[in-house]
Amino acid sequence: PKKYFRRLPDVIHDEPESATAIQGSSITLECLVDSESVSHLNIPSQYLVQWVKGNLALGFPPLTRDRFHQLTGPKNYSLQIANLQPEDDDNYECQITSIGLRSKVIYLNYFYHF
Repeated sequence: PKKYFRRLPDVIHDEPESATAIQGSSITLECLVDSESVSHLNIPSQYLVQWVKGNLALGFPPLTRDRFHQLTGPKNYSLQIANLQPEDDDNYECQITSIGLRSKVIYLNYFYHF
């Protein structure tokens, strides 16, 4: 069965915003969580938020992609992408999967610089 996620803006304060970035640059996609709203979960902060790229989860930190780094709270779970490449052009969202919360889906648009 498919798991449905809901959005609760009072838990995820600052959601990522769609952006356009130039090849080789770095970008940070924000995801700030109200740590008091999720403290009852008793989940270590590095396992609280997971980022999704396209339809695939990037996993929990430390991420296995060299250019991707996720902050691990207790409030800031932003995703940092270094040396932007064409394959980074995709949809992204941050999720608190244990309670079915997710941010809005944003689009990171890769721009080739001549």
